[in-house]
Amino acid sequence: MQKVIDNGLAPEIVGERVVEALNHKELYIFTHPNYRKVVQKRFKAIDDAFARSEASPLLAEVLNEDVAFYS
Repeated sequence: MQKVIDNGLAPEIVGERVVEALNHKELYIFTHPNYRKVVQKRFKAIDDAFARSEASPLLAEVLNEDVAFYS
């Protein structure tokens, strides 16, 4: 964990990035765009799991249910 802290961005840069993102009405604020491929890999694994669940006969009844969203 110390290595992560030592290699982190200066607080001023993070603060400026937050202001920049808020000015552009960004929902998600990233400070390390180099993590994009890691996140994409994880999202693909999640999406693949959804596809497998859609194919499950055990879950056929819930496929057409309304999804509750909280905002």
